[in-house]
Amino acid sequence: MQLALNYFTALNKDYLAVHQAKEALYWQNYMGLGGEDIAQQFSTAETVYKRFIAQSHRLKELRDLIAQLESEPTAAGRDELLQGWYRFFDCNAIEDPNTQALLDAIIAAESSLYQRRKTSL
Repeated sequence: MQLALNYFTALNKDYLAVHQAKEALYWQNYMGLGGEDIAQQFSTAETVYKRFIAQSHRLKELRDLIAQLESEPTAAGRDELLQGWYRFFDCNAIEDPNTQALLDAIIAAESSLYQRRKTSL
């Protein structure tokens, strides 16, 4: 049980770190509040976030933890939390390196497009 608690505590902390960094830079970028390099910073943060949520190894880790916890007494909200994280990674996992490279290219293209649109206004 402690292993699962440690895993989910770390997962929550790691997710919040990458998500909050991306969101802060998103608003700076799209509201024009950052410096000249804000678009690149946001693009980098977006890539870090997308790679985090695309980690396919999380699926096996979560399946293993869910299986271990099935023999434990059910706590309020526990199953929703476990299944929620599993579904989250199941929807976002990218196992193919070529697909991951395409995702990186899409993020870079979106950033470039936004910068061109912003400077043409």
